[in-house]
Amino acid sequence: MEYTPLLFKDTSSFLTRPHGTLVSSYVALMCSMLGAGILALPSTVVAATVGPSLALLAANALFTGLSFACLAIVADATDAYSYEAIGRLLFSRIELYVLRLVTLVPLFGGAVMYIVIATDMVAPVLPLSRVAIGVYFVVCIFPLCLPDTLHALRFSSTMVVVCVIYVVLILVYHAVGMPWPSATQSLTLSGLASAIPIQTLSFCCHFNFVRSYGELQYKQSIAPVALYVLASGLALYVMASVAGYVCLGGHPPADILTGFPISDWGISSVKAALALCMWCKTPLVFQPFREVLELTYMRPKIEHLRLPYRVLLILGFLLSACVVAVTATDLRQVMAWVGATAGIVVSYIVPGIFLKKAVDQGYLPAVAWYPYLARFMIGVGTGLLAISLWSFD
Repeated sequence: MEYTPLLFKDTSSFLTRPHGTLVSSYVALMCSMLGAGILALPSTVVAATVGPSLALLAANALFTGLSFACLAIVADATDAYSYEAIGRLLFSRIELYVLRLVTLVPLFGGAVMYIVIATDMVAPVLPLSRVAIGVYFVVCIFPLCLPDTLHALRFSSTMVVVCVIYVVLILVYHAVGMPWPSATQSLTLSGLASAIPIQTLSFCCHFNFVRSYGELQYKQSIAPVALYVLASGLALYVMASVAGYVCLGGHPPADILTGFPISDWGISSVKAALALCMWCKTPLVFQPFREVLELTYMRPKIEHLRLPYRVLLILGFLLSACVVAVTATDLRQVMAWVGATAGIVVSYIVPGIFLKKAVDQGYLPAVAWYPYLARFMIGVGTGLLAISLWSFD
């Protein structure tokens, strides 16, 4: 049996040795992508109406696939397998600091969302305050934040995927046989714009896409992995969006599960599954967050302090996210702000900039469509960002 400790004395030698598989990469990316979107997407169906919201979901899946292509092309050319590593090669010092800022915001926001969800799921059945539940969550999640790689979290990641599939099946079960809600709202530009950041953030797993690509033993496996992830995610999101919309008569709340009675055993089991899901997902946003800070501020001369440094970093990250989560209890609001301010940037704009700079700096051959793809992603991201920010006015 292969044995790999949580923390390695020679971390770089392990991380640069490919050890991921198609299955473990698929599970890690599905785990990174799925979660809060399942709960918030039904509310976007109300905001944007059914047809346009589903079309927007499909468009986001397509744009995510194109951004994956940008990242894979650049990673192959530079042999760098994280946003931080690619940025160090291609960006100036000022640009790199901006990249770090827009990288850290959605990662931290992801942790906040997971704590909000976990608290919402267990608060009705536990005689504890939101603060106490958040502290318990931090204590329980701490051990899973210690590993170095996504591959090491493949079993907990599998639990997330299973839990999300169970959630979708329960929503579909409740929706079957219910009448289609009568339309109470017409399509407006502001409604469509408000759905964009939530849907974009629901597909955001770009940080771990690059990491998973670097961990793959056979790099050609990344194409089917990306295809399976996007197809599976889109199918689950469409089912959850429509089923959640139908279940609650066309008026789903920001967190759809809060619209069901506590006595509903199916929904109660879903809440337990989602709380477990959020527990397993948090390490996946902490890993790239931790990598940025360790590569930036941790020097080889303090390698012997690596474990206590990481312990302090984990505690600071989780406790800060807990404080924000306790005060920001509206899941849709959190997703909208994180998605509009940073999610669109790291999902679409940054991959396009990476590809453009890799071509301009000679890392890539002068393939005719590379510049067009780069400009397309930058343009799409900029347009979606402008529309999303306008929706908050």
